[in-house]
Amino acid sequence: QLPLLSLPKALRIELSDVRRSTPYLNVKRPAKLINNGKNKFKIGLVWAGNAQHANDKNRSCPFEFFSPLFSIPKIDWHSLQVGQRAGDLAKFDAPIADLSMNLADFADTAAQILELDLVICVDTSVAHLTGAMGTNVWVMLPYAPDWRWLLNRDDTPWYSTARLFRQPKPKDWQTVIANIRNALVSYCRGAEI
Repeated sequence: QLPLLSLPKALRIELSDVRRSTPYLNVKRPAKLINNGKNKFKIGLVWAGNAQHANDKNRSCPFEFFSPLFSIPKIDWHSLQVGQRAGDLAKFDAPIADLSMNLADFADTAAQILELDLVICVDTSVAHLTGAMGTNVWVMLPYAPDWRWLLNRDDTPWYSTARLFRQPKPKDWQTVIANIRNALVSYCRGAEI
């Protein structure tokens, strides 16, 4: 017997041995699902995971922290949030389309992701789904992240299209959002719509 996380040592696997072959999850492109204004980026957002998750209090971000992002021009926001926290949208006047009624399973979520230019999310299944599909994903990580995200880097060996935004200290989502805002301004300025 061998614990799962001891396998790399036993097999002498180094981080450089990990090959990023994305996308490795192929999804059939459905008919157009998301309509947006002309010359706007379509960005999906997920701010919370399953409340039953043991570390949810650290990995989920209060929705109100995202307000600085909504003033950036040329963006159409789309909520991929499901579950109880999808109701957060009703509490705030945010310019974001609620897609939760169309998301019954991962196939539905994947179909919506195909229509987006970028997904910004906390560490949930949507981050892994988006990365596996080869769609751009910016992952918001708590100060002490899950082991899969490693430490001291803004990329990941698992998904070539992922960019990581880390808390510099525990519970500091404000700095994460400020860093994402700066990156989004550059993204909107430099990318083609």
